[in-house]
Amino acid sequence: ATVGGIIGNNYSQIEKCANNGDVTSAAYAGGIAGLSYWSISESYNTGKVSSTSESVNAAGIAGHVRSTSASIDKCYNIGTIIGANATGIAGSFALSGSIVKVSNSFNAGAVIRPDGKEPVIIQLNGLTPELSSVYYLTITAYEDEYDSTTNITTLDQLKNLNITGFTTGDIYPVITGNAQPSCNNIVKLSLLKDDNGSVSVFDSGTVKDRFIKAGEIVKLTVTPDDGFVASISCGETVVIDGIIGTEEYYSEPLTGDTKMNVTFLVRPVTDSKDLNIQTAPISFIPDIIAEGEEYTIKNQDGEYTVKAGVKYTAVFSKLNSYYGWDIGDYDFGVEINGKEYPSKLTLTDKLSYGIVIENVPENAVIKAYVYYHETADPENKIKVYSNAAVQAE
Repeated sequence: ATVGGIIGNNYSQIEKCANNGDVTSAAYAGGIAGLSYWSISESYNTGKVSSTSESVNAAGIAGHVRSTSASIDKCYNIGTIIGANATGIAGSFALSGSIVKVSNSFNAGAVIRPDGKEPVIIQLNGLTPELSSVYYLTITAYEDEYDSTTNITTLDQLKNLNITGFTTGDIYPVITGNAQPSCNNIVKLSLLKDDNGSVSVFDSGTVKDRFIKAGEIVKLTVTPDDGFVASISCGETVVIDGIIGTEEYYSEPLTGDTKMNVTFLVRPVTDSKDLNIQTAPISFIPDIIAEGEEYTIKNQDGEYTVKAGVKYTAVFSKLNSYYGWDIGDYDFGVEINGKEYPSKLTLTDKLSYGIVIENVPENAVIKAYVYYHETADPENKIKVYSNAAVQAE
């Protein structure tokens, strides 16, 4: 459903309103109105606004505008706006023939989009809004599609904006007739990343430097390329290391200018001394029925015909996967009194394997073993035993 911080669908005049709460919708989302058919004036938003849909808008004031009577005047946004079609103040203008007016307004909130753009106004269907005295703050100079909007790139420029209907505030201008009691602090978020992996900001944004409202918790989703491992640092402190799959990281609330860096390094091959079989083998001896009689035993890999009076042992052992090492199809089994009995079962993705051994002598020491071959040099192989041996009865 269409969601706004004040109202979802606006069919009348809104003035002197404020929203400080977060807004999320799978449809149009706006800090004041999700969808507006009328005027919004002397209002501001400081909450985070998100749309989870790739085809609709999220905006600081109105997600979508659909009327020739609609206008936005003397409004501003400080909140973070997130979505495929995120924009600072107003989203699409979609009623044929409409000329919506947006005036005396500014955006100082972060605009988080997959394409890295930071628009203050966007349009659809070739419909053009009438704009005057519209400003937007970015760290890197960004040219909006409208000549009548003005990009500012410093907090001093923001504080010193001279806009009709506004009074100078501590951080940014505040609406004269609806003054925010206390300005939100705005900080610089610097994001850097190496090649060899991907990073998403707030699930949809690209990595770049931004101004952002203090207090935001930054979400990063990090995925190293195959063969690489990632780490995340804030300032000089490594906050998470050893990422080998997709992992999410949530920062502490931002209290000042923050530098975050995601580094991708070649994933190191597991040290041979760390190769192991975690699960110790388990042996069993069939009950003796009658000397020489044949009978069947079962385990998870099938049925086996054995003879009574002869000791048999089945070994179940989890085979671990280690980066940079491989196991051949029959490179595992049991060792009895120093003699290897390789598995006759092809290596699969099972967690354990059943191995049946004939003619097990009395008082035999049974150990599971695995040969690990180095991926880069298959001739280099390491024989690894289980953590514990099992004494046959």
